[in-house]
Amino acid sequence: MSKPKSKLSPDERRKEIIDTARRLFAENGVKSTAVSDIVKAMGVAQGTFYWYFPSKDEVIKAVAQDMLSNYIDVSREIINRSDLSTPEKFTEMEKMFLEQIEYAPGIVDFFHNPDNLELHNQLSEQAVELMSPYIQKFIAQGIEEGFFEIPYPEEAVVLLLYSNHAVHHFYFQIKDVAEQKDELICHYQGITYFTLKGLGCTDQDFLNRYL
Repeated sequence: MSKPKSKLSPDERRKEIIDTARRLFAENGVKSTAVSDIVKAMGVAQGTFYWYFPSKDEVIKAVAQDMLSNYIDVSREIINRSDLSTPEKFTEMEKMFLEQIEYAPGIVDFFHNPDNLELHNQLSEQAVELMSPYIQKFIAQGIEEGFFEIPYPEEAVVLLLYSNHAVHHFYFQIKDVAEQKDELICHYQGITYFTLKGLGCTDQDFLNRYL
């Protein structure tokens, strides 16, 4: 197979494929999106896709990795902002989490299908590893501001990291995120409430948001 001609660099073309696939996955669902749909939306030959990705499965993995990288980047930007208090940062990260349910329920459904558990767990462990230093910084700010009262800050970092993944237990029980969104958000609120209690949140009004 000859290399496809393109005005874009290889990195740019690869990113275009990932971005297009992600958009179509979000709009139509992963299973309902074929490689032919992706190349049609891009206006390129099907061979262009296969030059960069040997299969649809590989572009699915690339989309998942790209979504995780974006999540980490935005989280880092939020946590590093000096103009936001701890509860404001918490709220901003919460918005980002909930937007995934609104924006791409089809992608969320796919990655929480039991058949894709291995890929899901790999991404989850990677997220925990990459987020750890930023969560440490976030917890330290919360303690300094008196928003958290924690006798064990190191353990609190682990609690906050894995409480987010506790929500995924309920993801795997839900068959259609779009139709069962309210149920999923209810589970999220319950886990968030217990997490904040475990972190020693001193702001009762903030806690009451999750009751």
